[in-house]
Amino acid sequence: MVEKAVRSQRDLLRELDLTDVAEELGRLRVAVIANDAAEIEALIRGGADPNETGDNGATLLHGAAGWDHADAIDALIRNGANPNAGNPQALLSGE
Repeated sequence: MVEKAVRSQRDLLRELDLTDVAEELGRLRVAVIANDAAEIEALIRGGADPNETGDNGATLLHGAAGWDHADAIDALIRNGANPNAGNPQALLSGE
């Protein structure tokens, strides 16, 4: 299952020619943007940090909430994302 999820994201990235974007942003961030719960869970089980923050202090959970990605929100919280981490105001202030 994990291997299938990882392979499907790689295929999608290749098709959309977003491989460089995934490398720059990080695979977990791309999975959150794609609202891909299976990929999020696989990456966190593989060691990705569910509480990762961007330069503005916003977490992946804040981003998922801002995009209304319920599957990503659920996957992040189930796998250790702290809803109180980071700077949620960064999304509102445009920092």
